[in-house]
Amino acid sequence: MNNVVPFPGEPRDKDGSGDGGGPEDPMLEQRVARLEADMSEIKSTLVKLDAKFDKLDAKFDGKLGEMDGRLNGKLGAIEGRLSGIEGRIGSVEGRFNQVPTIWGMLGIVATLLIGIAGLMFTGKYFQQ
Repeated sequence: MNNVVPFPGEPRDKDGSGDGGGPEDPMLEQRVARLEADMSEIKSTLVKLDAKFDKLDAKFDGKLGEMDGRLNGKLGAIEGRLSGIEGRIGSVEGRFNQVPTIWGMLGIVATLLIGIAGLMFTGKYFQQ
């Protein structure tokens, strides 16, 4: 005894039981042929697209090389300008190092005041 239950509309054997093979579509051959034709069109289109992508890739490689050259030139110019600015900053630092600090200025003023006071004291001594 066969325990396969046939689907409705499935062809049956002579004894009335289904063979379990499934329904046969009379249009199946035409549909498969159409799919195969469509696939060959898709494959030819993909080959064309692949060739176009190769051309684009070559163009982008050329442009990237050109842009890289320009960018390196500009970066070199910027580095040159920055080194010039670094030199200027170094000279400004040197000038600031030569300027006396507040304590140095106070020492100079105190020395001058003591010197002036000494001169005044000496001048007062000789006036008498």
